[in-house]
Amino acid sequence: MDMTFTNKAMQPMGGFAIQLNKNSFGLTPAAPLQVPAPLSPGSSIEANVILSTAGAVQRMEPLNNLQVAIKNNIDVFYFACIVPMNAYFAEDGQLDKRVFLSTWKDIPAQNEVLFIYFFLCLSKNAFCKIH
Repeated sequence: MDMTFTNKAMQPMGGFAIQLNKNSFGLTPAAPLQVPAPLSPGSSIEANVILSTAGAVQRMEPLNNLQVAIKNNIDVFYFACIVPMNAYFAEDGQLDKRVFLSTWKDIPAQNEVLFIYFFLCLSKNAFCKIH
């Protein structure tokens, strides 16, 4: 999670910490928030936090909504953000076949939906119509 901190207060900021509420994918900080202190009035600094999916899970609306609290020596600041879906994917793109099949079988039957599509194509240069 990439962030930019800007101090608009009249005093230096320090003692930064971050907390995430329960969320749909169990996102939680993998390490403490590291912001070089003090952050002088009128200055800005970039910081990032590595996230893991080992936290508590609770369905959010929308699904990728993330509620964040950031604390420092002045106050606690609350905000919500939408996490891009690509943040949840592993770089190698691999998922063990057994894990995938097990997860797929755990989906309740009431969540399954069946659609049948009929395609009509007159020629390869013609417009294809889906019914």
